[in-house]
Amino acid sequence: MISRRTYLLTLLATIVAINGEIKSFNFGNFFERLPFEEVVDREYRVAPMCTLTISNRHGNINVHTEWKRNSVCVKAIKRAKKIEHLALFDVSEKHSADETHSHLSLASTCYDEDTVGRIDYELIVPANITLRLNTDKGSIDIKEVNGPIIAHTIDGNIEIVNTTNNISATSERSGSISITQARGAVRATTHSGDIFITDARHNVVAQSAKRGNILVSCAHVPATATIQLDSASGTIELALPSHVNALINGKTERGTLTCDHMITLKPLSTKLDKTAWGKFKKEVDGIMGNGEATIKLSNARGNIKILKTTA
Repeated sequence: MISRRTYLLTLLATIVAINGEIKSFNFGNFFERLPFEEVVDREYRVAPMCTLTISNRHGNINVHTEWKRNSVCVKAIKRAKKIEHLALFDVSEKHSADETHSHLSLASTCYDEDTVGRIDYELIVPANITLRLNTDKGSIDIKEVNGPIIAHTIDGNIEIVNTTNNISATSERSGSISITQARGAVRATTHSGDIFITDARHNVVAQSAKRGNILVSCAHVPATATIQLDSASGTIELALPSHVNALINGKTERGTLTCDHMITLKPLSTKLDKTAWGKFKKEVDGIMGNGEATIKLSNARGNIKILKTTA
């Protein structure tokens, strides 16, 4: 059974749908690094098909769905070290729409680059929305969204739960990625962070460029699916259902490769010497079932484990 670890981010407040804009001050806890807050609530009417783009410098982005209305409810929380610094942070918006499609774009602005502070976003959105989210320093949390998702952070974790469309998730410098119950294709990339993908049902491409484990479990592997996992340093674990039809190729440079599934190895002419036994522990090139999907596993400095999922 594959190990599971997820990064659970707690929503700070429930967003209430309102019209117009409300601002309020919260002097917060002076033991916190950023004790002063200003909360901005906005609601936008959108077309049935909507694309939401957020560009944030410092701060988290939390997105979830709780209704079937064609509107986006935004709670932007400005946080600063001094109360007078709150006025230096702003959220700009661009909103274009026609009868069938809307494009809502939100961007964080700071009028003094030396000011310490951030803006955290909490949003309620329609389930079929398309998301393009970016934050330089902060985490991204997305739940129950059915549209395509692009999530990018330089320093921060990404968690995505229960989606039906394609996902592209990138943590560029430091941060982990957790994706659960993805029914669309998944692409996840980290530099120095772990990747956890659970109950995947389509293509999975995951790469940890410098340091990080990659732990993937697949609830289903379609005949046309591609699974490609690459780690520079860290363990790769891939859990597959008992019956899988796939061509499989795996190699670890400085680790050991093990598999709980039956694999028919491709013909190989070799001496049964020390070099051959060493190669058997580090490489596999063969067929599972009748060979339909494609599985490629590569690890520079770490083990590769191919496991069976449990019912």
